[in-house]
Amino acid sequence: FEKLIYTYRIFREHQGYFRIQTCEGAPEKVFRTLKDLIYNFEKPNQGLVTNLRYPVKKPKASQRNQ
Repeated sequence: FEKLIYTYRIFREHQGYFRIQTCEGAPEKVFRTLKDLIYNFEKPNQGLVTNLRYPVKKPKASQRNQ
């Protein structure tokens, strides 16, 4: 998986919980916060190709329009 970019879908459930799309067969988990989700998937062998390292902050609206 070197020199490749993997994109993971993070879903927000109607109750406000978060879940991430993982490989088929991996148990589905829900998390109260994005921080909790990232903390869990920082560890290897959790159903992702590679473990998560850090969140990327969403740019503010004024920065996106430039």
